[in-house]
Amino acid sequence: MGNLFRAVIAIHLLMLAAAGKAGEVETPTFELYPLMPDPGQLVLSRDISAEAGPLANRVAKALQDGEQQVFARKYWAITLSCGTACEELVLVDGLDGRVFTPLERAFSHGIAFVDDSPLLIVNPPENIEQAGMAEDQPDWLCTHYYLWLDEQLLEIDPVAQCGQDY
Repeated sequence: MGNLFRAVIAIHLLMLAAAGKAGEVETPTFELYPLMPDPGQLVLSRDISAEAGPLANRVAKALQDGEQQVFARKYWAITLSCGTACEELVLVDGLDGRVFTPLERAFSHGIAFVDDSPLLIVNPPENIEQAGMAEDQPDWLCTHYYLWLDEQLLEIDPVAQCGQDY
């Protein structure tokens, strides 16, 4: 990522922090975090690196079966089941095949992202609402907002939207 993009993100994070102290935090949206500049059409490979580790077979099968979507213009985003109401995120660099498991916690109500933004939303509010849990949201169910920057996810809204007693 270019220096200009990093500078824009850094300024925006400072603005979010200042707004949070004033009690007026704007919910992160994909439009607030576009990728720039657009390098044109990238051809992404479905090959994974030899260093993929214990997830290699599951990730390779998901890629082969077409169970991925483009995230942040050059990554394949794959969700793998880790049990009942439990999913984990795997990102595969579509250019060199490196595999990342960037989240420290599993999630239960999906993720939201688009191909031209580094924003990733875990347990999006609309998924919680579709599941009929918005009115009486359990305290363990939280929406988290992250930015993919320098090959890691940084939480940008540290006050996650959780159930009433969280």
